[in-house]
Parts: sequence; structure tokens; C-alpha cells
Amino acid sequence: MPLDDKRLLADLFPRTRVCMFYGLTEASRSAFIEFHESPDRLESIGRASPNVHLAVADEAGALLAPGDVGTIVVRGEHVSPGYWTADGAALRPEGWLNTGDVGQIDVDGYVQLLGRAGDIINVGGHKVAPVEVEEVLAGHPAVREAACVGVPDPQGLVGCRVKAFLVRARAQTDPPSVDEIERFVRVRLEPHKIPVAYEWIDEIPKNELGKPRRHLLRAQGIA
Repeated sequence: MPLDDKRLLADLFPRTRVCMFYGLTEASRSAFIEFHESPDRLESIGRASPNVHLAVADEAGALLAPGDVGTIVVRGEHVSPGYWTADGAALRPEGWLNTGDVGQIDVDGYVQLLGRAGDIINVGGHKVAPVEVEEVLAGHPAVREAACVGVPDPQGLVGCRVKAFLVRARAQTDPPSVDEIERFVRVRLEPHKIPVAYEWIDEIPKNELGKPRRHLLRAQGIA
């Protein structure tokens, strides 16, 4: 849920408990946040629910320190032990379920969700979460929506760079120039997160849950 929407809900219902859960089909309600109890942590998805353990692991499965970026893993009795077949794969090697989501957990236990592991863009060793770039781009008054993917570096220096697909705001007749967009993002993003290419499209393809289908854009961006 976008941060502005969370704040709006909290403002509209000042005496109502507004709660949000994070979880998977295999591990429902693994993290929890109540907006009024954590007004300064609304950018997060909250902390581990009771009797649930959340951590961040590297590619080898080793648990990482607070603040490090890695794959979110979860452990608890609420996690399904496996899939429904006689030879169904176990979900919890050593008790931990790999969620496939990338994030970080701070020293107070609040979880920052950065995106799906397959969507993270590796720019010269820097892990770039598309949603972070997309939120900045969507802050431009001429941009209604944005979706970012990784494409080959045009200069061949770092292997992969960020490309942004943009949808014009409804009241916008002509899209702004690339120079204008670059000036906007340059003061808001670190250099390796700045897109090297922009493409205006009519609509961002989404799945039934409203999430961007980045694999379609990725194929289009490379073509």
C-alpha cells in the first residue's frame, strides 16, 4: 500500500484501529502493523506477528544483520510444512521459509519490503528495488504511473541498468522531455538508481492483483 494511502487512512479514521498484514499463502499474516501505534514506521510492513520469526538471508541462506538487504525468510508454526502431493517439496529447510521477497529489517524489528527477488536490478553490485525508483518518478506531476526493469547497460560497463516505463498523467497532453525527468530524479536518487532510458506507454501491464507484470516490460525493454 502506498505510504500516502496509509497516512490518509489514519487521518480519516483517527479512532479506528487500522491494521495491515504481510504474508503468503504458505505463511499467512507473518508481519503486522497498526497505523496509529506506529505512525513513524508506515513505510514498513510492520514487525513479526506473535510467535513468528522474521529474518533476512543472503543467497546461501545465512542470516544477515539488521539493516542488511537480502531475502525475507519466515519461521513459525503457521508456516505450511509442504505442498499437497505425495512428493510435495518441503517448505521449511531448517525451519525457514524463503518468501521470495527482498527487504531489510531494522534494529527494532520493522521490516522494509523492497520487492520480489526476481525484480531486483543489480547495477554493478548495487541492488536496486524498482519500487523505490517508481515512487520517485510517480512524484513528478506529469507521471501517473511508472514501472522499472533492468536492461543491459548501453555502455557495457556494469552489465545492467535501470529503464523506466512511464504513463502520462491524465491531464498531461504532451510528455515532458527526458532532460526534465532526469533533472527531477537526479536530486532524489543515488546515481546508480537513475534510469538510463525512459519510454512512455499508454498502460502498464498488471496481473489480477494490480501488480506490474515486469517480465513483459523487461522483454519489451531489451527488444
